[in-house]
Amino acid sequence: MQFLFATCWTIYVIYIPSLLQSVGIPREYAVYILLLDQITFTITDVIMGYAADKVHHFIGRLGPFIAMMTLVSCLCFLALPFLAGTGPAAMGLFLAALGIWAITSSALRAPVWVVIVMHAQNPGIPFLAALVFIGVSIAAASASYIGAALRNTDPRLPFVISSGTLFIMTAGVIWMEKALAEREASGWTQSEADLKADIPPLPIPAPFLFAAVLLALGLQFNLSFAVFNEYLRYTTPDAYDYVLPLFWVGFNILSFPAAALTPKWGGPKTMLVGAVIGTIGVVIAALAPNLALTIFGQMLAGGGWGGVITAGLTTALWLGRTGHEGTMCGLWFSMQGLATFLRIGVVASQFNKAPGFEELATWLPIGLWGAAAVLLALVVRQSLSRPVLRASTS
Repeated sequence: MQFLFATCWTIYVIYIPSLLQSVGIPREYAVYILLLDQITFTITDVIMGYAADKVHHFIGRLGPFIAMMTLVSCLCFLALPFLAGTGPAAMGLFLAALGIWAITSSALRAPVWVVIVMHAQNPGIPFLAALVFIGVSIAAASASYIGAALRNTDPRLPFVISSGTLFIMTAGVIWMEKALAEREASGWTQSEADLKADIPPLPIPAPFLFAAVLLALGLQFNLSFAVFNEYLRYTTPDAYDYVLPLFWVGFNILSFPAAALTPKWGGPKTMLVGAVIGTIGVVIAALAPNLALTIFGQMLAGGGWGGVITAGLTTALWLGRTGHEGTMCGLWFSMQGLATFLRIGVVASQFNKAPGFEELATWLPIGLWGAAAVLLALVVRQSLSRPVLRASTS
């Protein structure tokens, strides 16, 4: 489901300039539409997470709520290419559909995690996070290939296929939630080991979330600006699409070791290790004297990010135990959206074309991840003085 969701975004980014132009909006405005999308995600992720907490508290089921919101989202997404091409008369409908899609698509982030966490043991959450992010990483790794494949394709076909398959997969959340509830009602219980599993000491949310923004912004600058210049030192633009996905190979290699370490070390400490590994990786990539070391550095950076995001999402969910999982998860995802907003803002302001920006972009990921590592070291020190959350409260 997360793979399809991320793929929908890739398809949207590919076609949005031409779709806007077809309804009378200059294609150059696409970057501002993307900015508006990201600030919408940043706000609605928190709202949807909070709503999921409330809906689950009062109704006990989230599957129908998620499916309903996703149906609206998919219908609006599907409508975009069909409204396009009809001229300025359709501009209002097009923008309305675009806005509703951006708002309702947040139902596929925090609310889905509330469903999962309601039926998951504390030690299993990091593994589930790593598993889910495989789908996201595969979508990210294949984005350039999708772009090449769809270059001359009518947008209606990919929009219909992607939105249709996404809704079918999302509808399975209703079945999943019902099946898990029936299993537990039939007498299934957690194992003795899981019952005794405590949550490690947790950080204060504010510095934890600030570190998350720094790390996500470092990722955005690395993948959007730095990595392109680093690879072009030793390869051609045609080969770039083949080496860029190697970052996500490293991501998948280290995500599961991070998932295994998070229940033992705690989320902040695992994030700190991931941030240090990622910082070392981007330093190697920036200073690499050849293509092989550049690839190694980027794979190491990807592995560091895998550890960061797996432990980070787990920590956000643990911070929300119990009853506020959606809100904290929404805050975590909103930090990712904020970082993307800032990166697109650099493009919208054309700061990326300023003299000296290429050199600055090479070192910004190092500075951002290094600063995050220092902050996380302080968070780890502070969290060790906080009590363990006993399993009996989860």
